[in-house]
Amino acid sequence: MTFHLDLDIAAPAGRVFDFVADFTTMPRWYSAVRRVERVGGAGGLGTRYEVYRDLPGGPPATKCRSPHTWRARRSPSPR
Repeated sequence: MTFHLDLDIAAPAGRVFDFVADFTTMPRWYSAVRRVERVGGAGGLGTRYEVYRDLPGGPPATKCRSPHTWRARRSPSPR
């Protein structure tokens, strides 16, 4: 899965990168994210996070553990 977004931000590139690369700031810039919890690591390469999101029409909660795990909890479909 790939997300792509283009924005013009009036700040130095390094500062923007550091902010976005810190997963704990995700609820501040991605409205679908309710909260982020660090579950392993010190915040650098190899750190694992759980990301809790609300998406229209999607599962009520998803979990993302960097670098390779993505889980979604689904409700039964209405019949």
